[in-house]
Amino acid sequence: MFSLVNHTNHADWCRDYFEFLAKECHEQLYFLLGYVATGSDQVTWRYFSHMEHDGVGAGLALMRMRGRTGAERARIGAPPDGAPLLKYALKKLAPPPPIEFKDVDWRRPGVLPNVIPWHAWSVERTKELMASMRKARLAPMGVLLWSLHRATARLLTKPGCVCQWSIPVNMHGADPRVSVDTSNQLSSVDVELPFDALPQAVNADLMQRFADGAHWAIWRLQALTSPPLMRLTRAMYARAYRTNEFRGQLGTFSWFGDYGDLSDIDIDFIIGAPPALKIAPVAAGAGIVGGRLCIAGHLHAVLDGQGDKAEALVDAWRNTLEHWEQA
Repeated sequence: MFSLVNHTNHADWCRDYFEFLAKECHEQLYFLLGYVATGSDQVTWRYFSHMEHDGVGAGLALMRMRGRTGAERARIGAPPDGAPLLKYALKKLAPPPPIEFKDVDWRRPGVLPNVIPWHAWSVERTKELMASMRKARLAPMGVLLWSLHRATARLLTKPGCVCQWSIPVNMHGADPRVSVDTSNQLSSVDVELPFDALPQAVNADLMQRFADGAHWAIWRLQALTSPPLMRLTRAMYARAYRTNEFRGQLGTFSWFGDYGDLSDIDIDFIIGAPPALKIAPVAAGAGIVGGRLCIAGHLHAVLDGQGDKAEALVDAWRNTLEHWEQA
């Protein structure tokens, strides 16, 4: 159970953490979610504060704003027996491997985007892509992460880099004290991927970490060491933002899963991505709505000062995923 000092539950812990990044590190902590209304070809974009929502919560809030009253958040299952929790907790505390970007200016402040690049496949093409992954016995999340990593590494980093990605995990139900189901109830699974990683290896590594309960390790680390961990995290980030010396993750990838059919609230599909931060300057999201696979992504200004690289990244991600079987 939780042992939080000055926090009543996990959502309060997350709010304190994200408020620190927003107010003291001057980051833009917002999910940008867009939806296309049935019969329209225009995207309507909405901001959701990361202080109040995680990605799943933002999606729920959007659906409820559109009139869906029966939307419920999935609850996390029990942690696996005998999970190597200490191993993953120690990995989380270790500094990520350094990333050599082709072009980066750490002095640039974060910019809140008005729109983010995206792509949506047809229902037919989505079925084909999903069938090819099932035939290869690979999870959609694993193939999407691999294709995102391959596109990002080749576009933004120097050859040979090992890049760390963070994959948020819905932890609704793990802390019964959290009463608002759209609030922050998340942990993460972190993976370190070689520059030329293959989809089978990425999928195997990711699925093994889920099977081991790596997300439970991070959750318990946050809960049991909350006050000292928060102080340590603040000190590390404050120094990094002051000196512009970062050894963070390459980015964050949010897999929203299958939203199902949203025609009852007149939505064809939802697109969006988590915030892009200096400590994780690539932000991408993917999900399936109404049978259509959708991807979206954007970059922190440190990597995209002119605002033209994010579209190239999403296009490269799309092309890589289209031909993933050739890897």
